[in-house]
Amino acid sequence: MTKIINRIQALNFLSSFEIILADRDELLNTLESDYLDDNGESIEYVDFCSYEVQLFLINFYSEEVNRGVTNEFLLSFLQKNGLEVVQIEGEEEPLYMCSCCGCKSLPDRYEYSICRVCFWEDSGDYEPNSDQHSSCNRMSIKTGRMNFKKFGACSERSLEFVDPLGKEKFRQEIEFLENNEFF
Repeated sequence: MTKIINRIQALNFLSSFEIILADRDELLNTLESDYLDDNGESIEYVDFCSYEVQLFLINFYSEEVNRGVTNEFLLSFLQKNGLEVVQIEGEEEPLYMCSCCGCKSLPDRYEYSICRVCFWEDSGDYEPNSDQHSSCNRMSIKTGRMNFKKFGACSERSLEFVDPLGKEKFRQEIEFLENNEFF
């Protein structure tokens, strides 16, 4: 029997799996951020084990943390975890390419979004192939790319913040030349 699963179900499965494996402090840190309800009032999540908190976390991971994950990754993930799925139905959310690692992992451009693959902050205050210093990243884009090749993140200290499966989850759009410029 051919099993087709929709993208939302696949994202919820992946997100639930990641929440189960996540460090409790990481999840509590996520909950401590300032979230607002429909009326603009601050939401305070008190009971970590409550249905509302768990539903919030699944939605947050599905809509933010795993936004734009490729259907190929989702299919592979589901199959590796014992589901007999042959197709993911639904469009991937559109993402923009990170100037540092070349992966499509950013929800917007030049809005200080942080790449989940390499942890580069996309401020747009640098030339694409230059040695110009990026103020928020404290390095040039060429240095960030060199570090990504060497460490798997834009800097060695950023390695702890990147998604360990990020290179698999997000589509890499561009390869780099030896001098760390785009093809």
